[in-house]
Amino acid sequence: MNVFQLQPRGHSSHVGLLVEVFYRYHELYGRWFRRQYGEQRATGDVVYVEVAPGVVLVVAAWMLDAARSLDYKITLKPTSCQILPSLLRWAMTTMNISLPETLKAFVDQQIDSRGFGTSSEYVRELIRKDQDRQTLRALLLAGAQSATQGAAGASYFAGLRASIAKKSA
Repeated sequence: MNVFQLQPRGHSSHVGLLVEVFYRYHELYGRWFRRQYGEQRATGDVVYVEVAPGVVLVVAAWMLDAARSLDYKITLKPTSCQILPSLLRWAMTTMNISLPETLKAFVDQQIDSRGFGTSSEYVRELIRKDQDRQTLRALLLAGAQSATQGAAGASYFAGLRASIAKKSA
C-alpha cells in the first residue's frame, strides 16, 4: 500500500494517511484519499476513506495494495438475463446531502442510539418509511373515494378473520 503521512488526527497513527486505490476496475482507481480507519470483517479487511469532506466510503483493503490488486481480474460468467432485474434493484448511486451542524449531530446520535452502521443506512430507512407512509396514504384515499360496500358488521369481520386464517395456514 503506497501511503504517506500528513497530519494524523486522533489516537491512531493510521488516521490521516493518504492511500491510493490500485484496483483498476474501481471507479476511484488511481485517486488518493485520506484514510479514516480500518476494520476486520468476516468477508475481509475494509478501510474507511474520506472521498470528499464529510463523505466516507468503505473500500476493501486489498484494493489499496498495489501487488494484490494486480492479481484480481473481472471475469464474466454466463448468466440468465432473468436475474438482471433483481441485480439492478441492488445497484446504488451516491447522493451528497448538506446539513447544518445541529441536524448532523442529530443524525449521528440516531446512528449511535439506534444501531445504524452509517448515515446512509439511517437515511435509507427514513426514505423507506416515507415510501410506506405515502403508499398507506394513497390506499386510504382510494378507500375513502371508493363506493360503499355496505355496513361492516360482525359477519363481515368474521369473514375477514377466516380469510386471513386461510392465507396463513
